[in-house]
Amino acid sequence: MRTIALLLSLLLAAAPARAQKPEPAMAALLTRLDANRPDLADACMTAAFERRKVTPLLRKPLASSGVLTASGGALRWETLRPRPGTTVIAGGEMRIVYPDEKRVEVYDLSVAGGMGFGPASPLSELTERFEVVEAEPPAWAGADAADPLPPLIGLRLVPRDAAVAEQLRSIGLGIEEATGAVRLLETVDGDGSSTSYRFASPEVKPEPCVIEPPAPEGFEVVRPYGG
Repeated sequence: MRTIALLLSLLLAAAPARAQKPEPAMAALLTRLDANRPDLADACMTAAFERRKVTPLLRKPLASSGVLTASGGALRWETLRPRPGTTVIAGGEMRIVYPDEKRVEVYDLSVAGGMGFGPASPLSELTERFEVVEAEPPAWAGADAADPLPPLIGLRLVPRDAAVAEQLRSIGLGIEEATGAVRLLETVDGDGSSTSYRFASPEVKPEPCVIEPPAPEGFEVVRPYGG
């Protein structure tokens, strides 16, 4: 989950670009997708995820999997395989728990100025920090036959901030139009490394779920960027 920490820290370090209106067709597309997305203010969404990381030095991808839970403005990634781990974004913080290391990393997200990073955030807000264009959805080999991917709308996000773009080349999204749900996500770093996610069997329940920042007893708590 350090990939998520790096991504958020880069975006939070960059001030939102001066408001730039997207092309009318793109604005209409984002508005349509936003209208189809579930309201998680008083609901709970869960989805299984698979993650693959590829770097120029690896012979084969590093793979992991687990369960994603989202409710209100909170988000929880529960990695189950190959090693357990938990990442929670809630209350203006991101906490990453590494059970094997007995360590909790804490990142302050309050400097985001209220901009949400959860799945309930409007897609139209992406244009503040990214140039958004239509593209092919991210590739994913070996899709689960039990949960085949529906037709997806592909978006490619390129950071507007030059300093961020040096570290993060682009983000690819594959979005299910009927629900507005992100089913595929890919980040490409400045060195060509990529991390891909596939979200399967998304389910929305009408009642909220409790997502609390983890604070396991006896774990070292560190703040890599201070705060």
